[in-house]
Amino acid sequence: MSNPPRLALRRVNALTAATAMATRAGDPALYVATQDGRVVAVRGKREPATVLDLTRQVRSGGEQGLLGIVFSLDGTKLYTYYSGAAAGDMVLDEYGMKNDTADPTTRRNLLTLADPQVNHNGGQLAFGPDGDLYIGFGDGGAAGDRGAGHAPGGNGQSLNTLLGKILRIDPKPTGGSPYTVPADNPFVATANARPEIYVYGLRNPWRFSFDSETGDLWVADVGQDEYEEVTRLPASSIAGSNLGWNLFEGTHTYREGPDVDVVMAIIELSHDDGNCSVTGGYVWTMLRACTATRMGF
Repeated sequence: MSNPPRLALRRVNALTAATAMATRAGDPALYVATQDGRVVAVRGKREPATVLDLTRQVRSGGEQGLLGIVFSLDGTKLYTYYSGAAAGDMVLDEYGMKNDTADPTTRRNLLTLADPQVNHNGGQLAFGPDGDLYIGFGDGGAAGDRGAGHAPGGNGQSLNTLLGKILRIDPKPTGGSPYTVPADNPFVATANARPEIYVYGLRNPWRFSFDSETGDLWVADVGQDEYEEVTRLPASSIAGSNLGWNLFEGTHTYREGPDVDVVMAIIELSHDDGNCSVTGGYVWTMLRACTATRMGF
């Protein structure tokens, strides 16, 4: 690109250990999650207003804490993803919104998943263009995804665990379940597979996002020792995609294993170049002289 876009940063407010952000339909505020368990609304330079205080429910420190928030498309519900205070489990809850705050008495637990280690917790929450809720879970934290009690393929390649996956659910309860599994999820009819799984082969999908124009999914997956990666999944082929971990780290073979179809990263960042942990993959559309330029990160 001959004239790359320029990015200017402007300080809006000051927060400590912010981990996630969300917007709400019909509300100009920016909602921010802090690692210790608070959700606050930022409205200009005014003191951030507390929307929900989960500090007693959240285990915070290292890679644990309140890691993800998102509002329902109509803005009436807030979803939170955090490390539980008692055991460090990964917890997904729903809260009803009352005016500009979340009502703690409406808490509804959708999913609690035991985390074998204190790291690789995932944490991203996003509603897709289809209106369903997508959740990112890490592989459980053991180096190389070779945790005790797991096959050499690890959690990332196993379809009978939610670890190392992006899930897709409808948050509405059905029958005795607190959520509904969409009937067209790719592994609904696969024996011994968790039907919530939508994308697998992930190490720690700390952040992912949908392209608002195309519906493509951009996934940032934190690497092991050598490579960080960002993968683009076209909207028409997201379902059932295997991103390769722990057979591949980035585009490089990590361990020998079965011959499987893998979607390779389109951006690979080597630790040899000073890169650390990849933070996210996001797309914005820039309008300049009536020409739309698409930038992927």
